[in-house]
Formats: sequence, structure tokens, C-alpha cells
Amino acid sequence: MKKFTVLLIGISMCVLFVSAQQNDKYWYFGDKCAVKFDTAGISYLSNSNMLALEGSAAQVDSTGELLFYTNGVAVYNKNNQMMLNGDSLGGHISSMQSVVIVPDPANAHEYYIFTTDAIENQYQNGLCWSKVNMQLDNGLGGVTTKKNQLLTGVRERLTAIKRPGCN
Repeated sequence: MKKFTVLLIGISMCVLFVSAQQNDKYWYFGDKCAVKFDTAGISYLSNSNMLALEGSAAQVDSTGELLFYTNGVAVYNKNNQMMLNGDSLGGHISSMQSVVIVPDPANAHEYYIFTTDAIENQYQNGLCWSKVNMQLDNGLGGVTTKKNQLLTGVRERLTAIKRPGCN
């Protein structure tokens, strides 16, 4: 537990978000809803397979193209298929802010997915982390470890911020 707490603190001190990546280009949410924001405007995407009553997150690559998206329960690759080993992450579709994706500062091909459970589940999963490796499944990614509990007694809220000076 101590090892994972140190890991979480280390990651939170230097989250690698680059504004040029267009991290907010893709929004996946609701009952299989998705939109894409680009220079042509806003376009509706009809290809999502995800149900998210409240929180969700999406991750793009360095060119702004979609890598994966998640509701904290399951993670879907850019082809809108459940990612290899991408179920049972520990979150809940009704958690207010159920999921945050954080790039691994030590490996450009890996991402941490942090999830929170919901009141409907008595918060029993607490705060969990899973890890995605985008080099698996021919570049579509795969979850290498999942539902690793960091804390119990956690509610439905998550956030991540970039520490000034980190790049």
C-alpha cells in the first residue's frame, strides 16, 4: 500500500499533459454518445459503445488522435471495442467523476486509469488504479493490471492537475 501511495504522489507531482495534444478533442459520455472538436467545428460520433451515467474520460496520442476512452468500469480502444482485459476496473457508471487518465511519466506508451466507486455500491471499491499499455494488441492497447485499490472510504470525485514546470 505504501508503495502505491508513493507512486500516486509521484505521478500527481508531474502529470504530463501537453496542451498541443488536444486532450479535449474527443468527448465520450452518456448512452453511447461522443463528439469531436476540431477546426471544422463540432461533429457527432455515432460509434461509441460506452454507457456513462456521469463521469468518463478519453485519451489522445501526441497528434490528437483518439487512443481510448473509459467510464471507469470498462475501457474501449479507438475502434470502439473493449480493450484487451479492459473490464472490471473498479469504478462505477454512476460515479460523479468516476475516472481520470494520467500518462505514465516513465513510459510514453503507458497510462494510469484512476477510478472511484459510487454510493450505489456503498463505495466498496474506493480509489483504484489500472494501467494501460498501448503497445499491446497491435497498438490498440491492453490493460496490464487493474482494480488495484489505493484507498477505501473515497467518494465520487477525482481530479488531476499538471504541476507547473513539468513537461
